[in-house]
Amino acid sequence: MLHAANSSYLAGFQELEEKIQLGHAEANDNLTFLSLLAEPCRKMESALPRDIPKMLPEVLNSVRVIWELSQFYSTTERMKGLLTKISNQIIRRCHAMINKEDMLGGDVDKCIADLDECIDCCKQWKEICTKSQRMIQTHSSRKGYCVSEEEIFAENEAFI
Repeated sequence: MLHAANSSYLAGFQELEEKIQLGHAEANDNLTFLSLLAEPCRKMESALPRDIPKMLPEVLNSVRVIWELSQFYSTTERMKGLLTKISNQIIRRCHAMINKEDMLGGDVDKCIADLDECIDCCKQWKEICTKSQRMIQTHSSRKGYCVSEEEIFAENEAFI
């Protein structure tokens, strides 16, 4: 209609239409690739800290696939955000494991064992993730992967 009416609004409308189509394509691409993380992250939501390290290779392989194949999500900033969210989920699982009642006079041995399990989980997360990051940097067909370990693991280190 705007074209047929030779409207002065046509150029603005076409520009807006192009932005909407690009945003739609980006949203679909992000949904496709981030859905790879849905099941592994659901498993981690209810896992004990001692079981999480066994799940991390699957999670980090999905991150690698997102970096390699996603047209829109494969930026350093988005990868940093994604890995930070995974790190925070691990911290939440560990935090849920720590029983304050045990700390304040209950089963002290259980509390110490739980704390050791959480610390080990967080240390293994850092070790496994760091190794995965180096593999991506070395072997990725897509260059430019440079996620700062300090940013990803800052809260992890504080939690430990």
